[in-house]
Amino acid sequence: LLTLLADEGTFEEASKVIYRVINPKAITMGQLFGQFDPVSHEWTDGVVANTFREFASAQNDDRKWVVFDGPVD
Repeated sequence: LLTLLADEGTFEEASKVIYRVINPKAITMGQLFGQFDPVSHEWTDGVVANTFREFASAQNDDRKWVVFDGPVD
């Protein structure tokens, strides 16, 4: 809704919204948050870490939302 209002220019305080929907039950906890590989001793970032990093490094003033479509255990 805020994106539509910003595009139309009808609401001055509206800014575009970028969002990412993540279903935490569709992937493992390691894939969701990140995991350590005991064989190679390497850390692999998960979907949440990559999403937060992408949103934090964005050069625009758009609002950013991460929506978890389900319970996060």
